[in-house]
Amino acid sequence: MCKTIPRIQLRSFLLSACLLLGCQAQDRSNQPANTTTSLITQDPSSRSNTAEDRDTPRQVYDIDDSTAIESRISEDITFLASDEMQGRGIYTQGLEKSAVYIADEFTKLGLQVDTVNGSPYQVFRTKTGVALGEKNFASLVGPSGKKTKLRLNTHFTPLSLSSSGQFDLALAFAGYAIQSTSDNYDDFSDFDVTGKAVIVLRHEPIQGTNSNRFNGSKNSSHAYLTKKVQTAIANGAAAVILCTDQVAIDKRAARASNPKGNENLDFDSLLNFKVEVNKSSRTVPVLHCRREMVDQLLQAAGKPSLTDLELQIDENVEPQAFALPECRIEGEFSIQETKQELKNVIAVLPGKGPNAEETIVVGAHYDHLGMGGGGSLAPWTVAVHNGADDNASGTTGLMEIARQLVGRLKGDHRRILFIAFSAEEQGLLGSAYYVKQPLVPIDKTVAMFNLDMVGRLREDKLTLYGTGTAKEFPEMVKGAAEKHSLDVSMVSSGYGPSDHASFYGKGVPVFHFFTGYHSDYHRPSDDSDKVNVTGVRRIVQMATDMLLEIATADTRPTAVSSGSILDFYLPTMPSRSNARKRNPSEPELGVTISLLSNADGLRIDKVSKGSTADRGQLKPGDIIREVNGEKVQTVVQLREQIKTIKLGETLPFIIRRGSIDLEFEIKF
Repeated sequence: MCKTIPRIQLRSFLLSACLLLGCQAQDRSNQPANTTTSLITQDPSSRSNTAEDRDTPRQVYDIDDSTAIESRISEDITFLASDEMQGRGIYTQGLEKSAVYIADEFTKLGLQVDTVNGSPYQVFRTKTGVALGEKNFASLVGPSGKKTKLRLNTHFTPLSLSSSGQFDLALAFAGYAIQSTSDNYDDFSDFDVTGKAVIVLRHEPIQGTNSNRFNGSKNSSHAYLTKKVQTAIANGAAAVILCTDQVAIDKRAARASNPKGNENLDFDSLLNFKVEVNKSSRTVPVLHCRREMVDQLLQAAGKPSLTDLELQIDENVEPQAFALPECRIEGEFSIQETKQELKNVIAVLPGKGPNAEETIVVGAHYDHLGMGGGGSLAPWTVAVHNGADDNASGTTGLMEIARQLVGRLKGDHRRILFIAFSAEEQGLLGSAYYVKQPLVPIDKTVAMFNLDMVGRLREDKLTLYGTGTAKEFPEMVKGAAEKHSLDVSMVSSGYGPSDHASFYGKGVPVFHFFTGYHSDYHRPSDDSDKVNVTGVRRIVQMATDMLLEIATADTRPTAVSSGSILDFYLPTMPSRSNARKRNPSEPELGVTISLLSNADGLRIDKVSKGSTADRGQLKPGDIIREVNGEKVQTVVQLREQIKTIKLGETLPFIIRRGSIDLEFEIKF
């Protein structure tokens, strides 16, 4: 499930709230997708995509024996939440393996798996990037000739800023690799680094002070990794060795005041290999190295430690660059170009009879957080976030529901579309793409069932969102809950931080099955052995009964509208009917926000062309952390800050871009 604000129980938060701050609410009317042509045929005999047509035996499962069902559920969750899947982070081999696993299961069931250009994969984002190859090693050589081998991913990691190839270079210390006329500071003014590998501190001098230099207590543009590397190269450096500064390490330690769930804290943790950069910039070796390894070299050379050097620079804000005679770095890096895709996995159980062209979508997201990062609630822990509950449990439920329906739907019924969504954790990207490019028209989609975090059933308590999105839903839920002895808490809204929201935004009635939060949520400890397998089975059986009822009913569910997403979450926002009457003197930002936890802020999904944000050089992917000196944790707080100014005035924003905090003065 997408990230939430910690300790806030109102989980029906919007995932893509339009924050044009005076904009119109989105139309959720049940409109057909007029640019989409269905790729799915009604009659399976006209296709050669089922198991029977390919002379491949369809897998037959026992769909009645509870022990057999639970055995399958346990096997699926254990696989999807294994370390081998790398936390199913986006653009990882583990996520790709998970997609193949799901597609193979759909194929075994004899479902249509060639509905997207002959494939089960609906690709919605392709990325050409770089990855570490086979040969990546480095050693530091001291003045006595003593060689210290650096262990990959323990002592150092190459960065995607780096070039490939062998190197053997003399070493030098180049401070922060900053040249700034306005700050009267130049690490290269009295020292020639041509042909040398330079040791460079991250960030900048006199951090956290009220000085007018280097943007005072905030990071300036000189703190960018890419700018440091480019500056060093422009001054002749043949390689760059980055070290995290002590101030940053101390800040990390201070933020981790409650170490519960963060047992593997490492405040001098290595940067992730993937630092975004243009291909043309990769001209020299670039690596991130732990301070202790560099300090050992400095001590052997009779030089101050990195901490002492930082203090000397801060004392008078003067550079401390110097050569390290007889000290070298040698090694070899292998950086390979890669092509990576994000994809939804789609399979179809064709309909039969008079309602065969109407569709029910059953979905669950199969991605998670990988090694952690911005979405983790253990932010300083670099470890596999297996995501057994979030959302191996829901993905497993999706596959088991497919097995159940294949075995039970024999007579006339509506089409069932099974979708495993990708990149939900990035802001519902997979489901948002599907509703824009649906395989069947949205006006023919009569309901959507979403399973996200169904692995921790406790005391028979299940939360079911969307019960008010169709007239028939409340009574249906009551009957199913009683049959399966589940204590269901019904939430009427169809909005919330998971993939069902994308469908409800298009007017489709939805259900979202959810067993609640726990201390392992978005942490490395969300492992398969903590999943209540019996609970998953019971929820799957309840959902299957409800699906069977809708699939075989004479009429489709009667959709119920409950207002716009903005009216629901921002009740003081102008409604659609009066949005056009907004006072033109009211300031607008012009961004679309995806909800993140308050440990980070509000991530920008889109920036409207020509808007205040566009003119202020904000970009999609930026995280708004502070406005006017105040932390921003909700869209309401952001809106209230913007309401305090008038057109023509400016507001200071603190923006996290990549791993760097930047300050922007946004003029409205």
